[in-house]
Amino acid sequence: MTSNHSISTAAIFAGCTKRERARLDQLATPVKVRAGARLTVEGSGRRELGVLIDGTATVLIGDEHVATLAPGDHYGELSLLAASADPAARQSATVIADSDQWVAVMSSTEINTLLTDFPQPSAALRRIADHRRAANRRPLTASRG
Repeated sequence: MTSNHSISTAAIFAGCTKRERARLDQLATPVKVRAGARLTVEGSGRRELGVLIDGTATVLIGDEHVATLAPGDHYGELSLLAASADPAARQSATVIADSDQWVAVMSSTEINTLLTDFPQPSAALRRIADHRRAANRRPLTASRG
């Protein structure tokens, strides 16, 4: 993966060494997506972690806008982490590309490598997933989006 499409520049990987970052870049696949593409769909069983390299994306739960993702932000970790305990776990949100952009994607197999070989980002992903899971249980309000 070229440095322009590097997953390792995401904030979640800030504590990784240069060698670890190179390995992360080998695990991820850069994908060019068009504006309006659904990066993930609420209720689907899709299992991947995506990190926005450029552009922004809208996060919806139901019809409610709950967040806007920016370069370095990620999606998909909730269902990936939940799948280890519950194979029927589904995506908790829909994420839609706001513009043409690059996204670095890791499949469930690549994520298993990340979770096994990279303790710092693994712990960060779990903390973020816990926070998002808790936020998803609260009633939606205008202050969340």
